[in-house]
Amino acid sequence: MGSGTQAIYLGAWEASACKTVALFMVQILACDFFTLETIGLQTLYVFFFIELGSRRVQLAGITAYPTQPWVAQQARQYFTWMRFLHHTGC
Repeated sequence: MGSGTQAIYLGAWEASACKTVALFMVQILACDFFTLETIGLQTLYVFFFIELGSRRVQLAGITAYPTQPWVAQQARQYFTWMRFLHHTGC
């Protein structure tokens, strides 16, 4: 297979990958933490979700000590709430 043929296939693959990402962008979520320092110099961790399609940021929770079970519970609550909003038409 020549380099020209490879470029054609690679270009087609990139175009289809971009289309796929664009189609599902409204459903893709990302999550992360940022820290917040209080007046008493305590560090709080803010857990949030970003809906990539709308670029909307949703606050999931704030804690001084994030643990894996806490993060899992916040994610469950977030997805339950989003399912409720979707079914009620909000």
